Amino acid sequence: MRPSKSLVVLIAVALASCTVVGYVIARSAPGIITIRIVDQDNRPLKGAWVQAWAITPATLPTPLIEVLPGAESNEHGEVKLEVKGAFEGVVKAWAERIGSGRPWSLETAVIVSITYETDRGLYTAEATVAYSPIALLRGRDYGSIVVMDLRGPPDIGADEIRAHEEEIREKFSTLGEGLRVVKEWHVDFQFVYPETGYAEIPVMWVDAREHDQIDDSFSWDYISTENLALAFRIGFAVQKGKWELGEILYKIGSVTLKTYKTSFGDTKALEPGKFSYIYIMGSIAYVEKRLYDCVYYYGQPIQHRYKAYDRWKIEAYFRDIKVNSDGKLDGGIRTSDEPPDILTELFTDAEEAGFYYELYGDYTGTGSVDPAYKVEYSDISTWSSEIEFAIPIGAILAKLIEEAGCSTAAPLGKIAALSVTPYREGAEAILAVARFDAPGGTLIRLYVLKTDFKYKYKGEEHEIAIMGLKFYKPESSGSGGGGGGGGGGGPSDGDHHMS
Repeated sequence: MRPSKSLVVLIAVALASCTVVGYVIARSAPGIITIRIVDQDNRPLKGAWVQAWAITPATLPTPLIEVLPGAESNEHGEVKLEVKGAFEGVVKAWAERIGSGRPWSLETAVIVSITYETDRGLYTAEATVAYSPIALLRGRDYGSIVVMDLRGPPDIGADEIRAHEEEIREKFSTLGEGLRVVKEWHVDFQFVYPETGYAEIPVMWVDAREHDQIDDSFSWDYISTENLALAFRIGFAVQKGKWELGEILYKIGSVTLKTYKTSFGDTKALEPGKFSYIYIMGSIAYVEKRLYDCVYYYGQPIQHRYKAYDRWKIEAYFRDIKVNSDGKLDGGIRTSDEPPDILTELFTDAEEAGFYYELYGDYTGTGSVDPAYKVEYSDISTWSSEIEFAIPIGAILAKLIEEAGCSTAAPLGKIAALSVTPYREGAEAILAVARFDAPGGTLIRLYVLKTDFKYKYKGEEHEIAIMGLKFYKPESSGSGGGGGGGGGGGPSDGDHHMS
C-alpha cells in the first residue's frame, strides 16, 4: 500500500532535444525506478524503447552494467526498473561499498537511453536518474520524466531507416508478422581507471615552470551538507556520421554522483619553476555506445547488433570517489618538474584534443608581504561566459586508453575533449582560487587552459575553461605571450587586484 502522503521532489534539467524531470517518492514497498516518456505537449508516448545501465562502485571492475536491456513504454509512457537481477547486484554492491556508518552520504545513477520512431524517422533521448542505493533498498521510489520534442527533425530520417529494414526483412522473410526491428544502443567499448579502487584525479593545477619568481598559493575546497551535495555531471558527445567526417555535439548531462555531508580543502604554495596540482581520489570511466538494428521475433531478441548506424555516444564520468571516515574527500597535492603522466595528453597532443592556453591577463609584481592578486574560477567563468568548474577527465582517459593499446571507434582527441563538471548545490560554489605576486616590477603573464570544443547545456552553447593555470615571465612589458597561449586578455587586459 502506498502512504497517503508522499514527498515529491522535482528537479528539471533541460537537454538539447528533450527535457528531463526527476522525482522521488517515499513508499513502504520495495523501491522502483520509473521512466516516463511524454511528448512536447505532455502526452504519454506509448511504444518508446527504453534501455538503462547502472553505474557501479569502485569495488567492481566493470564501470557500467546493463540493467534494462530494452523495454517498451506502456500506454502511460512508462517503463519500470525493479531492484532485481543485475540491478539488484549493483545496488547491493553500492550498499556494501557505502557501509552502515554513512548510509545517506552518497547517490549514484542509472543512465537511460530512449528511442522513439515516427513516420518521420527516429528520435533519441538520454537521461540519468540519481538515487541513493540504501534508500532504494529500503523502499524509496525514484523516477524521471523525459520530454521528447517531436516537432523538430528526427535524429535518423525515415529513408535511412527504410533502407536498413528492407534488407533485414528480406533476410528474415520466413519469420512473417512476428518480426520486429528495434533500434538499440549497445556498449562497444568501456574503460575504467583504475580497474578497481581509487587513483589520483587532478582537479586543479598551476604550471609555473616558465616563471622563476612567482609566489604565494592556490587552493580547491568545498563543504556539502545533509541537504546540499557535491555533485558531478556527466560529459558526453553524440557523433552523427563517420568519425572525423561527421558532426559531433558535446553536452553536459545530468548528475551521476553526489556526496552529502562531505568536504575537501587543500592549499598549496606556488613553487617557481614547478608544476603543482591538487587531486582527489576517484574512479573515472569512459563508455562508447553505438546504435544498431536489433531483430526481435514475437518480443524475443534473436539477433542483437545486426546492422549498425553511423551514430555513436561517448561518455565520461566520475563513477565513485573516496570519502574518509571523517567525511573528508581523500586527496592531496603534488609538485614536480613536469606534469603527471595522466595529464600529458593535454600537453603532448594538445592540438588534436583541442586544448590551448589563452591569455587571461598581465600583472606587475608588487613585492608585498601579502599577495596583491587573486583569481577565482568564478572570475574565469565570468570572463568567458562558461559553465561551472570543469575537470578534463577525458584527457586522462584518452592517455590511459592509448597506453593500454585499446582500440576505440572515437579518435583519442575526441575522447580527450570530454569534461566533467562538479558543482556544489545551493548558493555557494566550489572555491578554486590562486593568489599570487612577485618581486616589485617583475612581470607576470597568466594563461587559462581552454578547449576548442563547445558544450551544449540547457539549450545553449558554452565554452569550457579548466582551472589549469600557467604563469609566464615576459622579458619586458612589450614581449609576446608564453608557451602556447592565445590572444585576448582578462576582464580589463590589465592588473586584477585582490578585493
